[in-house]
Amino acid sequence: MPDSLSARAERFLRDAVSSALQLDALIVLHDDRTRWWTAATMAVRLRTSRISAAAALEALGRSNMVDVRVGGSLSYRYAPFDDRLEKIVDEIAGAHPGARDEMVAHVIRGRGEVRNSGA
Repeated sequence: MPDSLSARAERFLRDAVSSALQLDALIVLHDDRTRWWTAATMAVRLRTSRISAAAALEALGRSNMVDVRVGGSLSYRYAPFDDRLEKIVDEIAGAHPGARDEMVAHVIRGRGEVRNSGA
């Protein structure tokens, strides 16, 4: 991990982010805070399938990172539950451009630790 990332941010990546795609979706949402994103528009932005983008957005919803708007299709907008989460994501987003691969490796290691612990 980047030396500048706090223990709180590392813990958030390990516990609340389950995939590289989810991390990338979180950064996209963070960087365009006022925009509502559907799975289809996020899929285009991240060059993935609509189903994969929907899964990433739904996971962020379960992590209290987004508002969800129900209409013709679900839409998501960056809206962390509290200031603590917002500060953590601000920190991650600030480090992301130069450390994405390290962050993804941390997420993957975190998922492996959960699997290996029997959770």
